[in-house]
Amino acid sequence: MKRLFIIFTVFVGLAFMVACEKEQENPVLDLNDIVPAELLSPQSGGDYVLLQEEAEDTLFNISWNAADYVMEDILPPRYAIEVDIDGNDFAAPATVATLDDLDYDLIVNRLNDVSGTLGLEPDVSSEVNMRIRSFIPDTSDDLMQYSNHVTFSITPFEFAVPPIYILGDGTPPGWDNTGALEMEHVEEATYAIVVDLGAGFLKFISVLGQWAPQWGTDDNPPTIEEDGTIEGNLVYRPTEAEPDPAAIPVPEEPGSYRVVADTLGLKYRIEPTAEKVFLVGDVVEAGWNIGAAVEMTKTAPGKFYTMLELDGTEGLSLQFADGQTNQATRWGSASDYAHARSKMVESNNRKVQLPAKAGTYKLEVNLATQNYRLIKQ
Repeated sequence: MKRLFIIFTVFVGLAFMVACEKEQENPVLDLNDIVPAELLSPQSGGDYVLLQEEAEDTLFNISWNAADYVMEDILPPRYAIEVDIDGNDFAAPATVATLDDLDYDLIVNRLNDVSGTLGLEPDVSSEVNMRIRSFIPDTSDDLMQYSNHVTFSITPFEFAVPPIYILGDGTPPGWDNTGALEMEHVEEATYAIVVDLGAGFLKFISVLGQWAPQWGTDDNPPTIEEDGTIEGNLVYRPTEAEPDPAAIPVPEEPGSYRVVADTLGLKYRIEPTAEKVFLVGDVVEAGWNIGAAVEMTKTAPGKFYTMLELDGTEGLSLQFADGQTNQATRWGSASDYAHARSKMVESNNRKVQLPAKAGTYKLEVNLATQNYRLIKQ
């Protein structure tokens, strides 16, 4: 009997040791023990006027103390610098940068880009809040922590780039170089426009009333994709002393097309685009029923809008679609957060997250630049 008791005692002891080892291998984190990052700089109260001629200059340094997640056997936290309009309670923050370090030199141009994402008006002073969000990669959102925030004012600028224009007998202005249509700047040296095209040709110019600088094409035949998209080479004519490049052929089928000109990569693209845009989602009468999707109002080729009434409920979202069938192309937001302005991305799964702030909003879609804007009225 004594021997059995000893064996039982050893067994219980071993079980206890194994349990302790397992507890050490799989420790439990109490969220209340986490110490969030502390934002150290900048200080509240700054007033920053952003200037395009200083676009690449450092505006200020952002620094913070590390968040402490208490446990040792986890990945180190990453940090996202977030900015939102003052009073919005970070319902729709824009991310300045995501990084592993504890400081970041903010350049003027980056903050100006963020201002555009938030929908701030150029040349108007607006108050914004900044904070640090910490997170452990590839883990639950429950582990996200937020620092204190600071408040300051910024006056963004309207980024000005030299325009280019489209014309030709396949376009509405014909070959009238004084009435050519201005294209919209998309990024770097790329421009786009949604335009109604008919039979004929087109070119691009950079000065109204002049035939140079100009972009045409070469003798290489363009590639044509299954959906009718045409891609080809651009040829640059800097002055009228240079040979006149060939005109670019437009698609045989008349209709609305998105025309893209990459003046740095010297490529053009002409692709079919939606004649109509519809909405499905939590805030429209149709809900997520694509067969009853709500049509947006068209204001110009490629431009649409609608008015939304939001009640402040969290987690509301929507999608854009080019039709009312299950075969329709759908678009969501390229961003995971609710932004006043963001790029659209073709996807059946991505959605546009809406801010949890009640009010009337104007929702605009621009198929040329492929972005949307949500403007509080």
